Amino acid sequence: MAATYESIVITFEKIFASSWGETLQVYPLNFVPTTRPSEFGVLEVLPFDSSLQGFSAEGRIKGQLILQIYWPVGVGPRRPYLVADALDSVLRAKVLDNNIQTGVSALVLKGNDEGDPSLSRADYVLSFTSY
Repeated sequence: MAATYESIVITFEKIFASSWGETLQVYPLNFVPTTRPSEFGVLEVLPFDSSLQGFSAEGRIKGQLILQIYWPVGVGPRRPYLVADALDSVLRAKVLDNNIQTGVSALVLKGNDEGDPSLSRADYVLSFTSY
């Protein structure tokens, strides 16, 4: 049975709720914590293409996981590289629950955050396909 949109999000959220190799606190998109740590991540799961496989009713969903990584300005760019390396060891080119196959990743340094100039931002982007 093909993964649903909800099951894809749940699969990725479970990974970040577990011990994945970093101490970065990760929140789902649109969640506002009562107290924000000095460094944190914001998780987005963006399904953007679904299709049927042949004549089967089973479909597949392609998309991207984006982890927005925030850390204090003035400490340099090393932190998001460490987070990306830890994520790659858990996520890159893997088969996850719900038949989610992950692909390649990229790290994009965004500079100072527009909403809070005391923070820097980088985006870890990972492609996926569910079957």
